[in-house]
Amino acid sequence: MKYAVIIKLAPKQIIRYNIFGVDNMDYTVKEFYIEADGKRIFTKLYRPDAEERLPLIVFVHGLGADNMNFANYAKTFAPLGYACVCFDFCGGGFNSKSTGKTTDMTPLTEVADLEAVLNEARSWDLVN
Repeated sequence: MKYAVIIKLAPKQIIRYNIFGVDNMDYTVKEFYIEADGKRIFTKLYRPDAEERLPLIVFVHGLGADNMNFANYAKTFAPLGYACVCFDFCGGGFNSKSTGKTTDMTPLTEVADLEAVLNEARSWDLVN
């Protein structure tokens, strides 16, 4: 499986490439929870409406943030043919919809949450 992890992008760095020959693909947004190690990780999938397998971008937020920090990036990349995942680290942000307390969050729990998201994505038929 090929995937990209985007950590930080300035808005002016987004370059619009038309990789599938379609100007604006329609896409759907699905909200769900990934269950891992007794935790619930709130996740949003921005899925282009395409038949072929798609590249995947996983957006990872910083301290005190949540999945919405990268929603505009996902809304930019999804019409270009990229499946995009935004999720909340458990205990991550003030508006996080995932389980857990901020005081329980460590770099190791963040890695575990990211691994859970990547493992879930590997099971999807829509990404390559």
